[in-house]
Amino acid sequence: IDCLNFWLANIMTKIKEKEIMEYTERLFSLLKHKHIATIVVSNEVGLSLVSEHPSGRLFQELLGKINQIATKHADEAYLMVSGIALNIK
Repeated sequence: IDCLNFWLANIMTKIKEKEIMEYTERLFSLLKHKHIATIVVSNEVGLSLVSEHPSGRLFQELLGKINQIATKHADEAYLMVSGIALNIK
């Protein structure tokens, strides 16, 4: 899945936060339950500046929550920094 941030940007104006979180939880639960090998790519926005615009702050918050859901269901998780993979789970 490449990339969660683009996916979120496309749906966050169409459906509410609660629905986004429920859908994300169901998606990653299903992938894990069905043992479907999946590589997920997402951006880390929590280490950057906080947006002045309310929609930018909402995007950062939602992506952080989505990343947490994805990582909770993952067998492995890596943070890429300057092309170096740091194993975080």
